[in-house]
Amino acid sequence: MCRKNFIGLILVLLAVLLTGCGRSDGRVAIRGNVALDGVPLADGAITFFPTGGESGVSSGGSIQQGHYTSDIMPGKYVVQITANRKTGKMISIYPDMPPSEEFEQYIPAKYNKKSELTIDVENKSKQPFDFALESK
Repeated sequence: MCRKNFIGLILVLLAVLLTGCGRSDGRVAIRGNVALDGVPLADGAITFFPTGGESGVSSGGSIQQGHYTSDIMPGKYVVQITANRKTGKMISIYPDMPPSEEFEQYIPAKYNKKSELTIDVENKSKQPFDFALESK
């Protein structure tokens, strides 16, 4: 009789462990919109880097039609937004390869390499995290 109770307890514990109670890694799903000069950014990337005193990992995602989603650990982050477009020029990178189209980063550096954008993500952060960028 005790053996049946023990096996039953093991099965219940195993079921709890396998089903879980949501995200066990602590990440928070975030979302938002990105616009450049009032126009949704058609295609780009967004990356979140922990600020100087914060520990953690970088996270990010793609921007499609002005919208992005990402899973991120709670904390403070510097945000970098990038997007490339064709310049209309053909360039040769290697002598043995045919020329390819040249692309340029057109988002100002203050939003990527020298980003001034930050967010503070809490366990239940207010959503969305929107970014209104200006080209000048």
